[in-house]
Amino acid sequence: MRRWFNSLERSTLGFCQEHSLCLRIRRSLSIVQVIKEEKMTMIIKPPNWFCGIGIKLIDKIEDIPSKNHKMVVQEYIANPFLINGLKFDLRLYVLLTSIEPVKLYIYEDGLVRFATIPYSNDPAHIGNNMIHLTNYSINKNSEKFVTNEQPGEYSGHKWNLKTLWKYLEEELGLDWRPVWEATKDVCVKTVLCGQGQMKTAAEDQIQSDYNCYKLWGFD
Repeated sequence: MRRWFNSLERSTLGFCQEHSLCLRIRRSLSIVQVIKEEKMTMIIKPPNWFCGIGIKLIDKIEDIPSKNHKMVVQEYIANPFLINGLKFDLRLYVLLTSIEPVKLYIYEDGLVRFATIPYSNDPAHIGNNMIHLTNYSINKNSEKFVTNEQPGEYSGHKWNLKTLWKYLEEELGLDWRPVWEATKDVCVKTVLCGQGQMKTAAEDQIQSDYNCYKLWGFD
């Protein structure tokens, strides 16, 4: 697996942000240089958490958390693709039924989750999670949150995936099929990146894989 990963061209894993680090640090020199020299906004994500807990944007060195624990620090995409001026993300469901060989199934529908406040990269709004984060658990508490009462219509702050494909095709004149194929490709490569560790854990902890599976929600 490591040889396979190292043999990949950079373009194969092009969905990874250039400044993407997984580390255990207190004020990593590389992060300091990126923020200071390139004046770049970064997004910090703790591992093994959920519902947007612990995610924050930073653009100052002093905002780097002081706790000595693992985190992912990535370049924040400052010009995201917006719908109706809002950020959005996808929630996809990926089922793993075998680790050796890898067998994956991706549900053909999913969720499209919107932020509730129009996007702005103004530094004054860097701490407003309802602008920058799309988690339902965060935005459902917004006064602006609207429930989609008519599935298939372009309204509300949560759509199904088929509505997004319809929107891209009918409103923007875009073919969604290449987007979906590229998205599935990212899901497969993400699982393959951890296949070695998962295989080792499965061999150590699972006596029979007859009824063993893993269901992920990919964002």
